[in-house]
Amino acid sequence: MATRASRLAGWPGRTRLAAVVAVPVLLVGAVAVSLALAGRGGGAPNPTGRGDLERLVADFVDGMPRAHSGGYDVPSAAEMGAMASAFQALLDGDLAGASAMAGPLGYRLSSFTDTATGRTLEVLSDEGPRSAAGGSHGWGLYFHDPRSRSTLTVEVAHPLDDVHSALVGVDIFRDASAANLLVAGTSRYADPHEVADMAHQRDSVFERVHEVALRSTSVDLEPHGFDETDHPPTYGQIVVSSGSHTPSDLVKSLAAGLAAAGFSVCVYDGRACEGLGGTSNVQGESSREAGGHFVHLEIDRAIRDDPSLRQQLAEVVARTIARGSRA
Repeated sequence: MATRASRLAGWPGRTRLAAVVAVPVLLVGAVAVSLALAGRGGGAPNPTGRGDLERLVADFVDGMPRAHSGGYDVPSAAEMGAMASAFQALLDGDLAGASAMAGPLGYRLSSFTDTATGRTLEVLSDEGPRSAAGGSHGWGLYFHDPRSRSTLTVEVAHPLDDVHSALVGVDIFRDASAANLLVAGTSRYADPHEVADMAHQRDSVFERVHEVALRSTSVDLEPHGFDETDHPPTYGQIVVSSGSHTPSDLVKSLAAGLAAAGFSVCVYDGRACEGLGGTSNVQGESSREAGGHFVHLEIDRAIRDDPSLRQQLAEVVARTIARGSRA
């Protein structure tokens, strides 16, 4: 499939405010600014002010391009590089630079305070419309906590197709006070050429942002979903993997913690729970290449659908990652 020419220059100017529809909120004691939605479809939230991070992410997933929609805008090399540079600037605390680099691509930098945790996050979100189809790019939604001291980045590669995996991601991000949360922007099946699958596509904004956040001390965790009825009972409720045939010490520790919490767990070792080890996951490949740690979770639907079980899982992950960072 031919990649589009770069749109880094030559766009006509426009008034950004005209693309934004303000969502009114009730005022209780103080003025609160809610989530604004911009663009036509494509899950293009502009998070500003205060709100519930889980609700924001859930709305983003609900609005993203579906399977076979053609709603994924294949990025050029220049566009991937610009978005990576914008996220690097964000990590460096250069908010003006991040905004200047992301703006020409239709991305907006804003601050959002999660009312559940009180954490104020910096967010890169697609304003849309920018794609040939008139919607957002489908490149994803990116959060960074400048005050986090965690080594953890939570990455949701299949937020629409692995139902409620994004909510698992939010719970882990919150409980672990993780540094970053990356949420892919479209169904993995949105493009007929299979280039919209962020877990298996190296040439993507999602992968480039992941690579920018990588450090040798990094822990990159991806929650996915599987249908337990399609697999033997030996697969359990959660499959834990390092994305390779050899489970890392961190993966073994996490599996033990989950089992102690009452979950049925399978550790992928090249044989057990075959097919759910995430061995072709490109974020796992680049994490290992950088000397970091990668954790791939396959979670059954019953856990993903249950807020209390999601929270219990997130607490175990947070404790395990925290212990690992102190080791």
